[in-house]
Amino acid sequence: MGAESEVTLAVRTQHQQTGRYVQADGVEYSLRTWSCTVQEGRAKAASAHQLPYVKKVEFILHETFENPHRVVSHPPFKVEEEGWGEFDLVIMVHFVNCPEPYKIVHDLNFHSGELYRKSYDFVIPNPSPGFLALFNKHTTVSRKTIPARATKARKGPPRDSSDLAKHSRPTHHSRGYSSSSSRQSDSGSGSDSMDSGSEDDASENRSSHSRSSKARSVSSVSADS
Repeated sequence: MGAESEVTLAVRTQHQQTGRYVQADGVEYSLRTWSCTVQEGRAKAASAHQLPYVKKVEFILHETFENPHRVVSHPPFKVEEEGWGEFDLVIMVHFVNCPEPYKIVHDLNFHSGELYRKSYDFVIPNPSPGFLALFNKHTTVSRKTIPARATKARKGPPRDSSDLAKHSRPTHHSRGYSSSSSRQSDSGSGSDSMDSGSEDDASENRSSHSRSSKARSVSSVSADS
């Protein structure tokens, strides 16, 4: 079995009352204007109105319409009319480089809301390279191929952080630590001075170290908040 392409098209139907009425078989009906448009049905497609892989679309209306067979050979692939009756609209879609058209039977009704959209799926066996090139032309780029901003931010030291460049830290530390880093370095030098000097100096350094620890704790809270 060869390769195949899954195609999804959608028919967008819109209708509204004209304020006029017609009599048919003793019953009064509201006259409406309506339109049906063949659109792109894939969720990742960039534009619903551009179908480069569709060559033409045939709309086969109810036989009571004047010129019921309509052919549209360029986008938007749309038919507009005025009427009061509901019917099955036959749509023949001719894809580029495909020998046979694909058929849609669309329920044109006035009970699904004034605007509704229905999708139709097709499978095209052994699509030609020309069809595939046009079929994939208007799809969006997957988000998986776009690098996240966080990835870019982890490359190299942050801007305006010469002090941080001297005191390298793990890359997952994303918040600013310049002030607390400086204070931790100062407190470290104060701790080293406790090993030399008199007992009174050591006592004074312990008191200074305690005050520095408190200050560092407050600074850390301020930086995190």
